[in-house]
Amino acid sequence: MEYTSTQKFKIEEITLSHIKKLTNDRGIEKSCNENEVDLNSEYCIDDNAHALIALINHYELTKDRSDLLLIDIYLNFIKLYPIKNNTVNNNSENFKNSHSDSLNINNENNQISLGRSIWAIGEFISRANLFDSHQLNKAEEIFKNNLFHIENLNSIYAIAYTIKGLYRYNLSNKKTAIKEKIKLLANNLISKYYTAETNEIKWFKNELSFKDSVLSESLLYAYLETANEHYKIIAENSFEYLLSESFNDLKMNTSPEKYYYINEYNQILFHNYSTDVSNTILALDLFYEVFNKKEYWDKLEIGFSWFNGNNKLNKLMYNKNSGGCCNELKNDSEKINENAGPTTAYLIARLAIEKHFGKDKEENMMNKSFAPAISIY
Repeated sequence: MEYTSTQKFKIEEITLSHIKKLTNDRGIEKSCNENEVDLNSEYCIDDNAHALIALINHYELTKDRSDLLLIDIYLNFIKLYPIKNNTVNNNSENFKNSHSDSLNINNENNQISLGRSIWAIGEFISRANLFDSHQLNKAEEIFKNNLFHIENLNSIYAIAYTIKGLYRYNLSNKKTAIKEKIKLLANNLISKYYTAETNEIKWFKNELSFKDSVLSESLLYAYLETANEHYKIIAENSFEYLLSESFNDLKMNTSPEKYYYINEYNQILFHNYSTDVSNTILALDLFYEVFNKKEYWDKLEIGFSWFNGNNKLNKLMYNKNSGGCCNELKNDSEKINENAGPTTAYLIARLAIEKHFGKDKEENMMNKSFAPAISIY
């Protein structure tokens, strides 16, 4: 299917049908065979954290009380199955024995899962007015248990997701101790930026991928919490560099051309992931809210059109019939699986831009004024 400009910002109706299909009383299952649940699938901390964020945002928008059951399932999963090896196998014995009082924090994937869990719980607690005391107490318990590990984080992605969660948590709590933790983590990111930065590359490490948008985004959150201008400057400089490498006027390249892998047959291979695109949309949305630049809105439109076929293969990634989203764009992919990760990531991005509908974009841009501690969802 060829992409056309009329699809640029085509928005499908929000549906939870595929997420509900993937969810049972344990949590959301990780994998599908095309759009059917894989009964041998695992359960993943990241997927349940993403599902929790998506359902929180959906409930805030619709007040559909059936969302509360799903929210409780995802909360319970994050509470009952601490991050041990990132996944829990789909059988009763492994579920029974998967609980552990100790967290393996040395593994980078586990650190990232911890960061995403803190982000999800921060999103929940920031909407305290929407939930009952039982759910809030559960969320607070999870937050406090995870907070213990923050100072041991060294993964830049875990740090970034954690900053997002702490910022959301402190929107309603306003705790000085949380602000200090945000400063600690942001300073860690800043030190990595100065270590890797050169005149040509303004980034946090010596390689670049489009999933990295969360790094700049988290520093902008740190600025909103602390009013430290240094955080804002590096957030903007690094994000502008990332956008310059990854966008053109018509299309978003989720992996910049010069970082593609070339195989033994001299073919360029690329893996473009829906979760990376979703992260980019969230970052663009925040930067647009703060800086009110038309460039960010235009790129947000281009970024979202990636799901509608504005990508290297002109492939539709979101299935409006099932409500599921494809995992990755690959030039050798034949079988399309609509797994939990990309489906929840798409829904988070879709809900993030919902607030822009029904507004005159140009008038909205002219009348916007900056306010600290912006709520972007």
